[in-house]
Amino acid sequence: MRSRGTYKGKKLDYILGVRVVEGKKIVTICDKGLFEKGFFLDPAQAAYFKGVPADLPYVYEVATTADFTSCLGRRTVTSLIKLGFIDKASVHMLHGVEYAEVYRI
Repeated sequence: MRSRGTYKGKKLDYILGVRVVEGKKIVTICDKGLFEKGFFLDPAQAAYFKGVPADLPYVYEVATTADFTSCLGRRTVTSLIKLGFIDKASVHMLHGVEYAEVYRI
């Protein structure tokens, strides 16, 4: 039996959503804690970031194949900056929480 927040020993600290819209791969990544703490008061925003729990290596793997990636939350943004996926200068605040978008051109 797995403990809450882990799967096969991996920490599932992120919520990963993947959609394909008009042939473009859209990825959303946010801190799992934002859902647990009730950050999303707007149902549309919650639906946009809805996804499945994932660990950082998988989140990074999926994000690097996306045409557009939305990243929300201190843990998510900080982790992806450390991996070189997000430039620190592109980070904004959304209701007091770190937010970044990455487009593949």
